[in-house]
Amino acid sequence: MAIDARTGAVNWESQLADYRDGITHSSGAIVVEGRVLSGRTCGPGNLAARCFIAAHDASTGAEAWRFYTAAGSDDPGGETWGDLPMGRRGHVSPWGLPGSYDVELGLVYWGIAVPAPYTRIMRRGTWDVGDSTPCELYSNSTVALSADTGALDWYYQHLPCDDWDQDFVQERTLIDTVVNPDPDAVMWINPTVAGREEERKVAVTLGEPGGLFVLDRETGEFLWATPLPYTSTERFVIRDIDVETGQVFINTDLVAKEVGEQYIICGHNVKGWWSWSYSPQTGLLYIPINRSCLNQTANDRTATGTGPRFTIPEPGLEEDGDLTELRALDISTGREVWRYSQRAPNAGSVLATGGNVVFHGDLNRRLRAFDAESGEVLWETILGSQITGYPVTYTAGGRQYVTVPVGGAAIFRLSNYAAELEAPLGSNMLVTFVLPE
Repeated sequence: MAIDARTGAVNWESQLADYRDGITHSSGAIVVEGRVLSGRTCGPGNLAARCFIAAHDASTGAEAWRFYTAAGSDDPGGETWGDLPMGRRGHVSPWGLPGSYDVELGLVYWGIAVPAPYTRIMRRGTWDVGDSTPCELYSNSTVALSADTGALDWYYQHLPCDDWDQDFVQERTLIDTVVNPDPDAVMWINPTVAGREEERKVAVTLGEPGGLFVLDRETGEFLWATPLPYTSTERFVIRDIDVETGQVFINTDLVAKEVGEQYIICGHNVKGWWSWSYSPQTGLLYIPINRSCLNQTANDRTATGTGPRFTIPEPGLEEDGDLTELRALDISTGREVWRYSQRAPNAGSVLATGGNVVFHGDLNRRLRAFDAESGEVLWETILGSQITGYPVTYTAGGRQYVTVPVGGAAIFRLSNYAAELEAPLGSNMLVTFVLPE
């Protein structure tokens, strides 16, 4: 819907799908070159719902194009689903953060989610459907689309034939930087960039299970990746990456081969829709991280193909370990510069400002301001409920403000350690702070 900002009158509305088919909205839209671009959510309960990204004329609401996020049998990449009919290539949705637009290249970069049912034995009838990319396109992929036509320019699949509902739908952050990954900090490095210190246009993302990827945003070329926040791949969903081609290999030791098999996968909701922030002044990416994992059992009686399924603390941190972190990472080298750790988990986004201050809030109601270069806590306050939204800063009347939405999230309510949090649900308010004159 397009609403007149001054009067509230509806200017136009355009129906894209029927909610009764299981297609809904769960993220915002972006406006690009006179077009409104938006993604969809497709629930796992209706696999026939075919998800898509769409563009509408900002003036009239007329649909300009749509890109279907699960490749059909006759589409390029359709063969990666085997003989699975179109009606069962479901839930592959762009439900998360909206895409990012490169004005010079004319491309928009969007993250695509997982197939369903979550376990491959329920989805494909066997667990042995491949262990490497490409598999079930365009699930868990970055797609680079022409903002003008919606045509696919390139794609990169981060996790093939997902068995665990480990979405890669988070933001794609576009950065111009010198690519110089440090082999002591980064596990997988393309040999064509090793030691060259070349400035590149990159797209950066971190998946729900963890795993930081840096891609050339002009070509989709794999540059480097690391299983952040982990230093090994024993419980991680990715076993290896071919550094010359960028081909990803999954950890089949964690794939359910029969109904009833149970696995612990690390991580889970390491980073969800709560966003990180990049500062071009420091060259640092500020990443909110949860040290949480997934306990999942394969189940043939549920729509998701799993159950029970729940979040747990990372093994070894259950009793007294720090369960959330804010990390500052040098995106040029992959080296960690500073880290702030605490017990209470988070689902709040990060805001880096031009004044070299970084804001971040957590599920224990604490909103903090950090020194962007050192990580020192400069200021802290307690708000009325969990801090789960996106802080923003702006000026009005010559004064600078910071506003953060508060309340409502229950993402960790079912976890084993949620009882430690005494913060109430609800509140649902905006809290604004003003800098002194």
